[in-house]
Amino acid sequence: MTEPGIDKAWCGYLRCYVEAESAAHAQPIADQLGALLAPFVEPTLRPIECYWKIAEYQEVCFEWQLDDSPESVHQGIRAALGPQWHEQNETDAVWDFRMHAPLIVPEVRWAQLEYFLCSAMVIDNDISN
Repeated sequence: MTEPGIDKAWCGYLRCYVEAESAAHAQPIADQLGALLAPFVEPTLRPIECYWKIAEYQEVCFEWQLDDSPESVHQGIRAALGPQWHEQNETDAVWDFRMHAPLIVPEVRWAQLEYFLCSAMVIDNDISN
């Protein structure tokens, strides 16, 4: 039996704070965002939650994993969502409705798009050794 290993992968997420009364009201907004992400990644939507600082905002967060380098995916997602993202560094960009042109989904008030190198467990099922 061989030892299981660690394989490197790229992980990413889009976190948005959207103006919506409740998680139920935010779901159609999350559906729109997910459809915009789908050409680039296979997004997984985390549970929608009320933003603790601003009661009128709901947190909508998607996560994904990529096998390849994510730079072009990151740029494609930003272009699909809207212009004028502030690059905090090469892997992290933020958008704020108070400072930037509107996103394609107008209910979004703040967004962060980030990717990073993460590890994925690889289980070796070869028991012939």
